[in-house]
Amino acid sequence: MLSGIVALILIPNLGDATMRIPLTRIRVPVLIGGTRFDFTSNPRLPTLSPMRTLPGPFFYAALCSTRESVRYSLEGGSGIGNLLVVDEFSRVFTLLFTSPLLLASMATATRMPAITTHHPQESDSLRRPIPR
Repeated sequence: MLSGIVALILIPNLGDATMRIPLTRIRVPVLIGGTRFDFTSNPRLPTLSPMRTLPGPFFYAALCSTRESVRYSLEGGSGIGNLLVVDEFSRVFTLLFTSPLLLASMATATRMPAITTHHPQESDSLRRPIPR
């Protein structure tokens, strides 16, 4: 999960930025910043990656929520008990958590495009000279 969040931050910011080594003329590519590459300049790129990854956990939780599903438990030491339990209840909450995220990412990807508005040609809002 942490690597996915880091990828969402870094991948859209990949570019052709370089850094000059002090007291030399050598430039080293940094790849963060500068002019973005063609494949990372798409503004919908941060939305497309959750749309590719969220169906996996959603369908896995849906398939594992059968009657014969296995119950996993992570035991802690020194009498703490069950630290992490994966059972029917947690799979239902996985479905409840991933489905709104998936719907929100799909709604963001299919929103109306941001284009400039066209001013009507025949309107009272056009600037006309005031008769004197």
